[in-house]
Amino acid sequence: MDNMMELAFPIIVGMIFLEIILGWIQHRHYYRVNDTVAGVSTGIMFMLVGVPTLFGALVVYNWIERNFSIMAHLGLEIPFDAPLAFHSAFPYVSIQWVPFLYWAVVVIAVDFLYYWFHRLSHEINFLWGSHVTHHSSEEFNLAVSFRGGSFQRVFEYIFFLPLALIGVNWLMFLFAHRALKLYQFWVHTAAVPELGPLEYVMVTPSNHRVHHGRNPQYIDKNHGGIFIIWDRMFGTYEPEREKINYGITNQLKSFNPLWMTFHYYAQLWQECMATKSWKNKVKIWFAKPGWKPADLGSSEIVYSDPARPNYDPPLPAQAKVYGITQFALLSGGALLAYSLAHDSVFGIFRLLILIGFVVYGLTVVGGILDSRPWVYPAEMLRLVLIPLVAFAIHLNGYLSVPVLLGCVGYSAASLLLLALLRRYFIQDVPAAEAA
Repeated sequence: MDNMMELAFPIIVGMIFLEIILGWIQHRHYYRVNDTVAGVSTGIMFMLVGVPTLFGALVVYNWIERNFSIMAHLGLEIPFDAPLAFHSAFPYVSIQWVPFLYWAVVVIAVDFLYYWFHRLSHEINFLWGSHVTHHSSEEFNLAVSFRGGSFQRVFEYIFFLPLALIGVNWLMFLFAHRALKLYQFWVHTAAVPELGPLEYVMVTPSNHRVHHGRNPQYIDKNHGGIFIIWDRMFGTYEPEREKINYGITNQLKSFNPLWMTFHYYAQLWQECMATKSWKNKVKIWFAKPGWKPADLGSSEIVYSDPARPNYDPPLPAQAKVYGITQFALLSGGALLAYSLAHDSVFGIFRLLILIGFVVYGLTVVGGILDSRPWVYPAEMLRLVLIPLVAFAIHLNGYLSVPVLLGCVGYSAASLLLLALLRRYFIQDVPAAEAA
């Protein structure tokens, strides 16, 4: 299954570059650097948390399927033979219809269960808290597909356990779930128009654009992953008719990936502590987003001005370049952490340190993009700690001398650059110098 994602990755990157080029040709700005960096940062955190989450989910799923499923009690097993057969001569590929039908049914079942998870994630507060990050972008492009709440999968996998109770093998489930996620990538684009008859059956870019709209008639519509038929069946379908305003009703004025991930839970906690009724303290986590206890004000959703400007704080070009450079390097550190997550020799403690530094760094980059005053000392602290921690790991016998020297060189160069750019981080600069 990892090969499935690895094979798709260069195609995904290529499609993003194609969308950027297409936007340039069409004179349409599909991307903003700060919004894209912030969204991908949440995606990196999502990826790092996703490794243990997926492992734990599959362990639970397999245990239920082996011990409690209907098929296990009947002494039967749903076959998961390959649906395709490959040959050395024409036609090279043939469909094995019986296995193919089994796999197709599982894909449809996964999409059906995903529809209900996705729908309820818009209708129940504590689930919306894990999903709202994905909707916080005020742009709509392929990179938005990476934007996600770090702990959404913790709740999402629970909705697929009925498949384990039936007796669907974990391999079939995982394949169908990966296929669902890969399909969802391409529908996050404003560059593709309506697709005719396909709009009636499949989730298309047009259908999914509606889902990301904050226009009153578009909110909580079109929840399907692959098939739009579930929305048509259960009354949550809405076609794309008027111009879509993207984002959430209460504008999230931050590019900080940690705050983007946890801001809604912070709001719920504050409201939970503020209300006096114990009943309401519990209800607030399960109510529909926007609901408030009577002692905290009106529950009526106030729809924001469609013409409101996108959150785009002014930032000196020098600070922006520094932040983007650090983001690129941190992305490399995240990929390293992801690969080392499968290396038992590296050890969980070292892995957590590496992940901690990546998340800390991405948070600082978000602070830079937000023009926050705390970023200068926070970044200095990060750059000082990196060689110290690297040296401690080296003494522990794991980090080689060349890697240690690389960490020291990176920190020294970044500290020098940070010192040279100090005034762009701690004081106002002339408007002409802002990006």
